Amino acid sequence: MIQLPPDRASVLVADRIDETLIRTFVTDLGRTWDATQFRYGDREFVRSTGTDALPCTV
Repeated sequence: MIQLPPDRASVLVADRIDETLIRTFVTDLGRTWDATQFRYGDREFVRSTGTDALPCTV
């Protein structure tokens, strides 16, 4: 199970079609589902310029 500190903001990027799945995911993490905090934008494809894995920190 993933646990997030309650005082930290989280960013989740998902397709609008997955709203029900995302709502379940967010509430299962113990977060509050607040649709007023949503930000909708244009879909954009981002890709690497090489074959190496991109570094990622959490």
